[in-house]
Amino acid sequence: MGYDVGSMYKDMDRKQDVGHFFWLADIDAFMDIDTFKMRVDTMIDEIKSCRKRSGVDEVLVPGERSDRTARANREQGIVIGEETLKELRGLCEEFKVPYSL
Repeated sequence: MGYDVGSMYKDMDRKQDVGHFFWLADIDAFMDIDTFKMRVDTMIDEIKSCRKRSGVDEVLVPGERSDRTARANREQGIVIGEETLKELRGLCEEFKVPYSL
């Protein structure tokens, strides 16, 4: 954990010390689901209220950034870069498919 975990993309000559563990549980087998959700919400509030490092505007919890991106994409549409659009136009021309973006 922490600084012992190596980069996924560099320092490949050393042990990376990376592992994963996934566990699925039926929460109802342990506690009432509403109590569980309240406890998770409390934990999120505690995490987000932590002191921030200099230059950090907000503490995010896992999934929060991608949820915001998905919401923005639904509301405003998906941003497609100019290089990707150029490639799509070229493919449409090559395969004689109407380009309509």
